[in-house]
Amino acid sequence: MSILRIEDVEQAASFPEGMEMATENVWGYLLLLCLQESGHGSRIVRVSREQEPIEYRTEIDEGIRSHVADVDGVDYAPGFLDWAWYFQAPGPWISFWSRLADAMEPLLASEAPTPTENYQAMKQAVAALFADR
Repeated sequence: MSILRIEDVEQAASFPEGMEMATENVWGYLLLLCLQESGHGSRIVRVSREQEPIEYRTEIDEGIRSHVADVDGVDYAPGFLDWAWYFQAPGPWISFWSRLADAMEPLLASEAPTPTENYQAMKQAVAALFADR
């Protein structure tokens, strides 16, 4: 089973300049997992929520956990939302999420992909977007 290894991610004291905040949803979690599994874990930084004015959101945590449960071979990391997550995007961060979606689209076999199909496409897209970076 794949799981985000929180303890392997660098911890910063505050918002790391020049980095993109991972979305607080299943896309953010799976992106971080893809980065870690593809050897780009050094591009991820976590900041304790105790040090930032961000409230812990149990409802969001449960939503992410339930969606990750639908992805074959992936487990949700306990304590994920105890941290704010950031990553160094390749190129201009403002267009990263649209570039990721564009890279995933041709890899999806249907117009209504399963969560597992989305994750497999994301792994391939992340590998391509972060290649040689």
